[in-house]
Amino acid sequence: MAKDNKITNLYFSDLRAGNSGAQIDRAVNEIGEEYEVQRCEKILAVSVDRLVFEYNFPFPAYVKIDVD
Repeated sequence: MAKDNKITNLYFSDLRAGNSGAQIDRAVNEIGEEYEVQRCEKILAVSVDRLVFEYNFPFPAYVKIDVD
């Protein structure tokens, strides 16, 4: 994940509604293999620490992590 604010790419491997697997910076899946990019979008990547400590966002009570 981003350590600094930066504009980067978000790579999608599947465009069906509800699918996951999008990756930041590189089109590499969970086992390190490159995949065919179906869509690429420019995004602003910001760390949670930066949001909380520099931009005064409230400290999160929960973080959702979606894993299989």
